[in-house]
Amino acid sequence: MHRSNEYISFFLDRFDVIYRNISIIKHETITHILADLKSSLEINFNLKKKIYSIVNELLENTLIHQSGDDSKVEIAILKSENAYRVITFNTSSLDESYDLLEYSSNINALSHSELKTQYKEKLLTGEINQKGTIGVGMELIRLKSKNKILISTEEYDDKRMIIIDVKIDID
Repeated sequence: MHRSNEYISFFLDRFDVIYRNISIIKHETITHILADLKSSLEINFNLKKKIYSIVNELLENTLIHQSGDDSKVEIAILKSENAYRVITFNTSSLDESYDLLEYSSNINALSHSELKTQYKEKLLTGEINQKGTIGVGMELIRLKSKNKILISTEEYDDKRMIIIDVKIDID
């Protein structure tokens, strides 16, 4: 994925790439990536748990919202002295990408306490949508990372490349 190389190159003076995978996303792929991370990340338990759950949520969201059964997703994990970045690259329909941008903008505008309240409310009273979820994935990612979620898109043909970049500070 040429565009992913361009995006990641912006960070290479401050971050090292410690994990990278490009695959057609299926449940088996997610299981493989998570097992790979579990065995390869040599960091403290709490940080590993954060990264692991964020990666899981990003990949599950990609699986649910992917543009086709043969769509590839790329995941990269970068590390610096004081932070990690988990970045995914995948394709989506134009409509789904507009919804994601609007949704992420709304949750990024919330304070931590507002976000926590919205997350709890959705868990308690949210309805399951047509994709089989209650739509708390991005809230969970933002709560776990304690940072805003950066989302970029690039349009080509009738699809969009979605870049989701989650920064996790090392406490």
